[in-house]
Amino acid sequence: IVMTRDLAELEDIQPYLDGEKPMPQAAGEARAAEAAPAAGRPAQPSYPITGEKVDMPGIKKVTGERMAESKAFIPHYYVTASIDMGDALQFRKDINAQLEEAGIRVSVNDLIVKAAALALVEHPNVNRSFVNGDLYQQDSIDINIAIALNGGLIAPFIPAADQKSLGTISKMAKDLGKRAREGGLKMEEYQGGTFTITNLGMFDVSEFIAVINPPQVAILAV
Repeated sequence: IVMTRDLAELEDIQPYLDGEKPMPQAAGEARAAEAAPAAGRPAQPSYPITGEKVDMPGIKKVTGERMAESKAFIPHYYVTASIDMGDALQFRKDINAQLEEAGIRVSVNDLIVKAAALALVEHPNVNRSFVNGDLYQQDSIDINIAIALNGGLIAPFIPAADQKSLGTISKMAKDLGKRAREGGLKMEEYQGGTFTITNLGMFDVSEFIAVINPPQVAILAV
């Protein structure tokens, strides 16, 4: 109930009562609103500063921000399986013998890219993206390959990997890796993709937990 002294005063406040104008904030409330983080994004905690400040490449900062965003907004769960790669390694040996004259050498990671792509054909529910609260089914199976750089991490992708031969995947993966390390990737080669593979097996790592590459819905850690 609002009591006013005269009609003029009522006319002054009526737009606020009707919702035509936002209610004015006290000065303290306004300052608090300005200092608050964006909706849904946790505030960066403040720590005492020690040590010597070092330069941080922009790509490392972006990588950190995207990983933090992924963990904050995507529910993660993890499934681990041990795979006997004996037959796959023998197959790799045989196919490399056939491709030797062409100068192509298929890596274990190339086999994994192709296998993942074929698995996504059978399980299209994993080849999706989640954007602004909506789920999208992707028609193309575009496999991102995580590549570690001195300044951070980048994941260019091989488009329609399920439709490409192992030789083609091998050549494309080597080219993407080389240009990623030299800074020669085009934006359209790493902004996109539908499923990511990250592999630390060459460092004698038996198991690790990866962070989903948004807006994708799954990632394979090898």
